[in-house]
Amino acid sequence: MFLRRQPFLCGDDITLADLLAVCELTQPLGGDRDVLQQRPELQRWRSRVQAAVGESFDRAHAVLYALRARQKAKL
Repeated sequence: MFLRRQPFLCGDDITLADLLAVCELTQPLGGDRDVLQQRPELQRWRSRVQAAVGESFDRAHAVLYALRARQKAKL
């Protein structure tokens, strides 16, 4: 609903709301679940947030990525 008219949750610029929301929606990746898989509009938003934050995004989520890799290795 919030992303229909604007690139970020609260307008044209990234805010704390985007950072908090993207972290919540990224956490399931630790269990190898992408909750945005069937939601292309939210995937595009996540990409915009990642681009706005830069490499800090991947550093902040490194533990989740490691958990996902470990989970895949067990399968």
